[in-house]
Amino acid sequence: MRRLLQLRATYPSLRTPHFLQPAHAEALDPGQVAWFRADGEGMTHADWMDPTRHLLAMLRPGIPGEPGTGEATEHLLIVVSAESEPVPLHLPGAPWPQGVARVLFDSDLEDMSSLPSAPLAPGSRLIAPGSVLVVGIAEP
Repeated sequence: MRRLLQLRATYPSLRTPHFLQPAHAEALDPGQVAWFRADGEGMTHADWMDPTRHLLAMLRPGIPGEPGTGEATEHLLIVVSAESEPVPLHLPGAPWPQGVARVLFDSDLEDMSSLPSAPLAPGSRLIAPGSVLVVGIAEP
């Protein structure tokens, strides 16, 4: 719980005071949200109505760094799984944010110090049943 509160304090996009609007990949804004399946494809109406679907990924666009500072914009992909088996995670493809992805939180780990420090390779992360995963995607 402490780590989740730290993430909320660190990332202003997790503290938005307004109702979120649907995200547009070509014009991302921190007040937007996009929803994805485990395969990285956007959720369709049929996906939302599918009673066998038990994993949901939410993309929260980051707040751009100061121009000229070289700071990356870090977007957050929050994955919630109620699946009964591990599911491979695929990050959303272009035109959605592309960049270095790293795991910031994994509820399946006892100790957050064991989070992998290496960037997340495409399709390499299994989402454990009943877990939450937060992935940061740093865009230059």
